Order: sequence, then structure tokens, then C-alpha cells
Amino acid sequence: MAKVTGIGDLNVFATFIVTPDDSPAVFGLGPIYTAPTASNDALGHGKHEVGVAALTIWTKGIVLVGALVNYQIGVGGDSSKPRTQFIVAQPFVMLQLGQGYYLRSAPIWFFDIEQPTYNVPFGLGAGKVIPTEKIVFNLFIEPQFALALRGIGQPAVQIFAGINMQFKAGRKKKTDQAAHLVNQLKAEQSLRSQMQ
Repeated sequence: MAKVTGIGDLNVFATFIVTPDDSPAVFGLGPIYTAPTASNDALGHGKHEVGVAALTIWTKGIVLVGALVNYQIGVGGDSSKPRTQFIVAQPFVMLQLGQGYYLRSAPIWFFDIEQPTYNVPFGLGAGKVIPTEKIVFNLFIEPQFALALRGIGQPAVQIFAGINMQFKAGRKKKTDQAAHLVNQLKAEQSLRSQMQ
């Protein structure tokens, strides 16, 4: 297998929170668009893709539970590339341990409707949030094991790790935590949807 480095497809989405600020649960819905900007065929789908993203988050004390789901379908682009239509679901549970440490399970379930291929992993990992004056760093690692999979190139075991940086700007709102979490999870989903 050849090693490929480059730029992937550009993914943009907006989630509009429709629940009140004082609600223990958050629900949001919004549009999603992917542009075929990949510098190599292996790093993207080669299609303009549109769809919808939905989010729900519930918090109680040190526990955060929820899911981020999106559906996308190809609406144009490189005609030599196969049609695209997929669902990406990311259920998550996070348990805060104190001093910025947390446990996480945030596997990304990928269902390619056109192929059809799928990958449904389970993961358990840990992370650390490191706040500084201007940036909040979030480092995590999560081994994941496929409970069900179908298709060539679908990983049976993977280690998902990342660094997320959140830049402090403007006044703080209660929904900022949800917005930051959504951005992190969406970035994880975007990476997984391009791993074909």
C-alpha cells in the first residue's frame, strides 16, 4: 500500500441549536457541504456533496452523552468517480476525571449506501484538555475495534488520535462547549468519511 500525503476534501457545515440555553439537552440541525478539493484521488471522493447534519448532546455532572449524524449525497463533480451517498454516525460518551483528563468513547460508524460498505467500531480512549491564555488544546487517543464491517479497505482495528485547538475569542456562552465539541467531532467524521 502506497503512502499518500496531501490535502483532502473541504467539508463545511453549520449546526443551528434549537433548544434553549438552560436546557440540559442540546439539539441542533443544519446543512453540510463537501467540495472536491483533494490533492490526490486517495484523499477524497471527487464529488460535490450536500446533506444534513444533526446533533444531540446531554450533560449531567461529569458525564456527556450524545451523537452527531450526517447524511451526504454527491450532486456533481468528476463523472469518472463513483456516485457517493453515505451516512456517518458518531455516538459519544465522555466522562470527566478532573484536572483536564477524561475518558471517551466516540467511534465513527460509516455506512456507504452506494457500495455498499460499512464499518461499525467500538472504541475506548482517554484525553487531556490543556487550557492556555489564547488556545485550549485537546489531545486524545482512542483504540477502536470493528464490531461489524464490510468492504475492501475497512479497518478491523485502528488507533484514532488527535490534537484539537480551540481559539478563545469573544464572550463566552453556555453553548460554546457544545459548539467546540461539534467542531472536534465533525473533523473526526470528515477524516473517517475520506478513508475509503
